[in-house]
Amino acid sequence: MTGILLYLAVSILIGGAACFWGKKLFFQVFAAIVFLAVYDVAMSYGDQSVLAILIAILVALAAALLSKYLYKLSVFLLGALAGAGIGELLVLLFSEQLSAYQWPVIIALALVLGLCAVRWSKLIIILSTAYTGASLLAPSACFLVLRFSSLKTLDFGDTTDLVGVFGRMSAYLSGDFHDANAQTILIVTVCATIAGFLFQRFTAWKD
Repeated sequence: MTGILLYLAVSILIGGAACFWGKKLFFQVFAAIVFLAVYDVAMSYGDQSVLAILIAILVALAAALLSKYLYKLSVFLLGALAGAGIGELLVLLFSEQLSAYQWPVIIALALVLGLCAVRWSKLIIILSTAYTGASLLAPSACFLVLRFSSLKTLDFGDTTDLVGVFGRMSAYLSGDFHDANAQTILIVTVCATIAGFLFQRFTAWKD
């Protein structure tokens, strides 16, 4: 249970920071998002070892340096990540019409939003961090609310193996839990995105 709560806390804190303070904390948010993306890939395709976390940390550090010295490329990548997420959302919403064009839609939106991010960097940074943070925040927040009473009954392995617990939690939230609560997660994601965008628009626009 400790590992589960720790995973939820990390996801909600990073997601909330990205959603509501993404513009002000651009470098930190970019590094954190890259870390989580690499970590998820490592957990999905790797051996779920400490090495996977070390690789994710190194890539996140490289991303932090990248965001400082190659600002426009970082902005493009952040916009592309948000575009890919929106593409996945559209495929989910219109699965019958878009299922055969899943990857072209995702890639096209990633490229379009990435290029828009470079052209209108301030606006797109706020929008993309709000959406990316919301999409990270929503599943964990929904899980905490919907499964709080049964947390003690959940078994994701040895609580001392945080790497394994985090990997299994990530897979569960993006898999079975998401499938069972897709509409709720979507509503929370949209509401959090709007709230985060408006908050940043009126507090960080002049930064």
